[in-house]
Amino acid sequence: MRIVLIMPKPQSSAPSSQSGSSQELLLRSPLLSDEAVVAIAQAELTADGFDFALNHPEQGWEEYLANVARDRSGVDLPPGRVAATMLFAVVAGQIVGRVHIRHALTPALFEVGGHIG
Repeated sequence: MRIVLIMPKPQSSAPSSQSGSSQELLLRSPLLSDEAVVAIAQAELTADGFDFALNHPEQGWEEYLANVARDRSGVDLPPGRVAATMLFAVVAGQIVGRVHIRHALTPALFEVGGHIG
């Protein structure tokens, strides 16, 4: 899955290294080639209490990707889980963030984990 957003560059008096008046933000599914970059992001953000990849340390990267695909399909989910889509945000070829979109909420998620943020 790929979603491309064209965003205007923020107005600034500082010179920009990019030409043009906009930059592209690509939202895409995790790739096999993302493993090392995601491991670095996970390590850095764990120190702040944020789980970047939403994976388990004992889980290999290929298993993680299979679980991401399973979560998106909504098939054979563990009890209490709902279908969800994980997308990485990429600007100029660099992962700059992620979004995890639940396709539905359970009553428990509605109360605790179904926030936007």
